[in-house]
Amino acid sequence: MSASTGMEPPSRAQVRAWWQDVETGRCMRWEASDWALAHLEDGQADEELVIQGLLYLQALTLVPVPGRDQLAHSRVPGAPSFDSLAEVGVALTKWEAQLREYDADPDAWMRGYFRRMISDHAGWRGGDAARRFARKLVRAGHLTTEDVEQALGEHRHREEDEAPPPAPRSVVDLD
Repeated sequence: MSASTGMEPPSRAQVRAWWQDVETGRCMRWEASDWALAHLEDGQADEELVIQGLLYLQALTLVPVPGRDQLAHSRVPGAPSFDSLAEVGVALTKWEAQLREYDADPDAWMRGYFRRMISDHAGWRGGDAARRFARKLVRAGHLTTEDVEQALGEHRHREEDEAPPPAPRSVVDLD
């Protein structure tokens, strides 16, 4: 338990249950978002995919701010959500597939995660910035130099085929 809040670290099963409850309409998006935010702020989640699940649930209340390139959290029923309930279910299926992939080979999954991070960073900030960031990950033992070259190669290949991933947008709270 966290000494600061008394909360237990969230489990995969809890994240899955909240996700399913949103998908089936057993709870409101904002209820799942609030639950996830409390766990993200608590900082007790210790598995990357649980954190990613919490981030997805927390973002369920994000809506575009009219006339601005920003997002805001909203509790207004029927607000223009980014994901329909069907898309929430698809996202859950993808998350569960990632869990299975992670469980099959945690080290390979983490290396792939960090390679994607480097490739995305190259799309947002350019190759030089991605190489600087990658050196930190190599020093920390998260990647090898071969992993970095593969990630940057993936970025170059993706750059030829499609637009770079969208840069993170700012978020405001309308409540």
